[in-house]
Amino acid sequence: MPPLQTTAWNRLAYITDTYGPRMSGSAVLNDVIAYVGQLASSVDGLNVTLEPVMVPHWVRGDEWAVMQTPRIKQLHYVGLGYANSSGTPPAPITAEVLVVGSQAELMNRSAEAVGKIVLFDWPTWEGA
Repeated sequence: MPPLQTTAWNRLAYITDTYGPRMSGSAVLNDVIAYVGQLASSVDGLNVTLEPVMVPHWVRGDEWAVMQTPRIKQLHYVGLGYANSSGTPPAPITAEVLVVGSQAELMNRSAEAVGKIVLFDWPTWEGA
């Protein structure tokens, strides 16, 4: 067994390299939990009990958008939602578009946004 100072780091590196992303509620996370439980029991000699836990699990569906007027054009976009927001129904949504330049503008025009698709028209993306 490696020295105590590196055991946790080595195990974390193995899990990350072997299993990759472990989203809550995913099968991969369940596999990792089973692996760590088995390791703690068989290698570390701990008395391990795994208990079921209910966690939210969200899966992004297919996203697409088509501009209808003044011409038909497939659009590139990112759909944003909030935690525990309801999903879009299976049928396509058709609505007028409200264009805003900032979150502050959206807040100021929130009454206009009801029943519309909101387009944030930011001149450049400065994300990571």
